[in-house]
Amino acid sequence: MANKSKTIDKDMGAIELLNQAKKMKGSHVSIGVHETEGSETYPNGAKVSEVAFWNEYGTVTAPERSFIRSTVDENRRMLNELTKKLLVKITKGDLTTEKALEKLGFLIQTKIQKKILELNDPKNAPRTIAAKGFNNPLVDSRRLWRSIAYQVVLKGGNL
Repeated sequence: MANKSKTIDKDMGAIELLNQAKKMKGSHVSIGVHETEGSETYPNGAKVSEVAFWNEYGTVTAPERSFIRSTVDENRRMLNELTKKLLVKITKGDLTTEKALEKLGFLIQTKIQKKILELNDPKNAPRTIAAKGFNNPLVDSRRLWRSIAYQVVLKGGNL
């Protein structure tokens, strides 16, 4: 009697999963002021993207009021833990890469928007406070707040 052997998938699909993951290399979420949102202009003609840059890094006449980099730095530990949890869900097949990146993007977007509303230091110049009626340096018309968005960029498919 011939001995019939059965092929057993001992890696439980891990090799296929790794191959798919390699195809996804480069997928990411971009968070900040993107071209579409950043092209809106203020009454003085400045683009939202320009105002965002000037505040994030400062200028010769205005101090740095980081709201993107500082938010990521302040939340780095939590973001790293969330990223690990999302990766586990992706590898288990419970979540797609796109959905995971959307969750991450939305969370960071809301944290940056919260920072914009709460930032009050360095203070505005006294004449700016008098004109606005309050001291929040990053809030005037809320154009900057509305312009914060995330974009998911997928490379090679959706694991």
